[in-house]
Amino acid sequence: MIYLFIFSALFLTFLPLWAWYGWSRNKISSSGTGQPVISIVIPFRNEAHRILPLLKSLEQIDYPVISFEIIFVDDHSGDAGAAMVSRWTETRMNARMIGNDQNGRGKKAALTKGIHAATGELILTTDADCQPGPAWLRSMAACFSNEQHAMTPGLVAPLPGSGWLSSLATCDMAALTGFSAGSLALGHPSMCNGANLAFRKKVFLEVNGYKGNEHVPSGDDEFLMHKVSEKYPNGLSYNTDPNAVIRTELPRSFNEFLQQRIRWVSKWRHQAGRKINLLAPLLFMAYLLFLSGWFMAVFKPDLLFLIAGLSLLKFLGDYLLISAVMRVWGQQVSLAGFLFAELVYPVYVLLFSLLAFRRQYDWKGRRYEEALA
Repeated sequence: MIYLFIFSALFLTFLPLWAWYGWSRNKISSSGTGQPVISIVIPFRNEAHRILPLLKSLEQIDYPVISFEIIFVDDHSGDAGAAMVSRWTETRMNARMIGNDQNGRGKKAALTKGIHAATGELILTTDADCQPGPAWLRSMAACFSNEQHAMTPGLVAPLPGSGWLSSLATCDMAALTGFSAGSLALGHPSMCNGANLAFRKKVFLEVNGYKGNEHVPSGDDEFLMHKVSEKYPNGLSYNTDPNAVIRTELPRSFNEFLQQRIRWVSKWRHQAGRKINLLAPLLFMAYLLFLSGWFMAVFKPDLLFLIAGLSLLKFLGDYLLISAVMRVWGQQVSLAGFLFAELVYPVYVLLFSLLAFRRQYDWKGRRYEEALA
């Protein structure tokens, strides 16, 4: 049993170190001379309580007005959000709001409607609870100076929060971001975030957009990235330029956090035949064995030094990756928050791995139900 714990601890140390190495190899975008026409597509639903910061951020975008447009797609909102967006777009020559099709439902349908209506060469997607910086468009556009470049995920950072839930969510988000960027830099695309994603419109059309996974409520970003990477294996790169960072709110309650994470992990079982699908059960087994080692130390105190030493090694690997990402975010790692996240993370991974098979979850005022197959 102790050998299984040693293997799991070394595996859990290797993953963040591998991702950290890949992260360090990412090329930061530089200012490009070209100004491609860009279409920002923003699907939204019931966001009246938090869309104002996004609108204010969009007003500060530093890019020629004639070279970008903003397309909001209302996904059947039931609050005042649509009216707020409509009033805002009416005062701007390069912004408009359209509605999702009557039979269209969900983020993929809204994105598809907005992308087909877009006139830009480049599509940038974000969410209604996000806040881009002034140089966002310039930084993302600079990644496409090569005509063969197809897609660029960008960084999404949480706005600073307080409390145990904020610490856990921030460390989790930093680890996922670091792994996503690092694995892509090493030629193994795994994850990305649709809250900051850029791609050529012609590429979206070439791979038939989200066709084939419309039945999965989430995963618009990752499914599309994998389709693009298959057609353009050398046409993707992660933008780790601080100027391209988009800020977003952390979940406001534990239930919102729970529903968000269930939505995130539920798409993994739909990644049939992909390496990321193999990683999920490996992580589950590794963390199960890792926890088992600590229980074993209760009955065999002579192993405590070895188990504690290997655990510390894992903590250091996680810290390297998380701190590297948070530095680019412009944030510092809270040692107390990091230690708390490290202590609860094994239980967190096991819990949400099991919840990935939960058939129902709530999001944006809708109840989603998926088949297990």
